[in-house]
Amino acid sequence: MKRLIHSCLIVVLAFSSADVLGEQEIMGMTRDVYFNGLLGKLTFYVKDSRGILVSNATVTVFYKLGGSDSAGNDFNGVTDANGMFTVEGKCTRQAICSFSKEGHYFTSHTHFFFRESVKSDSKDGRWQPWNPTIEITLKEKRNPIPMYAKTAKVSLPKRNEPFGFDFKAGDLVKPHGKGEQADLFFRCNIEERGHFFDFKTELFVTAVQPEEGIIVNPTETSQFRSAYEAQESGYEPQYYLVTDRTQAKTLQTIEWNNAEYLTFRSRIVRDDEGNIISSHYGKIVSMRNYGFDEKNPNGASVTFTYYFNPTPNDRNIEYDPNENLFDKKKYRGMAP
Repeated sequence: MKRLIHSCLIVVLAFSSADVLGEQEIMGMTRDVYFNGLLGKLTFYVKDSRGILVSNATVTVFYKLGGSDSAGNDFNGVTDANGMFTVEGKCTRQAICSFSKEGHYFTSHTHFFFRESVKSDSKDGRWQPWNPTIEITLKEKRNPIPMYAKTAKVSLPKRNEPFGFDFKAGDLVKPHGKGEQADLFFRCNIEERGHFFDFKTELFVTAVQPEEGIIVNPTETSQFRSAYEAQESGYEPQYYLVTDRTQAKTLQTIEWNNAEYLTFRSRIVRDDEGNIISSHYGKIVSMRNYGFDEKNPNGASVTFTYYFNPTPNDRNIEYDPNENLFDKKKYRGMAP
């Protein structure tokens, strides 16, 4: 309680001092600018992923003011025939923007007029540069399809051994689960070194056969964050994550990057001469919580979210959220 009172007194004194000093800096800007902002003007140029202008798209812009998350001004409108929308108003540091239209995937954008870590320019009460044109991609819905999509929390029966996972069944392959055919192998190595914060965990996600595997891709700023199609070739045989740490420091870490997703290729079928005649494709959009399994001290676990296209040779990975090939009711609403 004493610590809380002391903290409150510091805050009160700080703002009292700001009232007296008037132009004292708050978070790198004068008090007047912090609370009242400067004029900022932006023009948005909205197009779809093919470069076609998107007219009559709904645009919402929130110009933030002061320290409160809710303080600021809202601007609403639609893009014109040229896909343009212009907004002008007082802003302290950032404009939070959203764009939507029927038949397209919602997207958002944050424009920073001011950053503490970067020099920000202003002139004559205006943020600079004045009225920059910002290109926004509002991805169109092309061909959303039914897919097997779920977040799977998988218990691996043993550590340091590979186990096949069947994306269509949503389970490990027999005899450890209901799966019939492995799409990828998962292996988790765990090295415990006597202390809760002293361990090494490794996750290996491995292809079943040559020319299958994984490609790492950057996500896109959109409700639909992946590409429309998986790549036809170029898949790597293994994907790897690791956390190696002691009580004092982290020795090595390769973590799942939320700005990335994985495409995969599996179930290759070949003719008598070894030529590929069919394969399956999909994507993995998150992989987390790998390592210790609370229910099985001799095993391991991993959680990941995936989408599997059941049609051979179809590289489409644009998922229809209303058509999950697992339980539609249970998995309704999964992001595309």
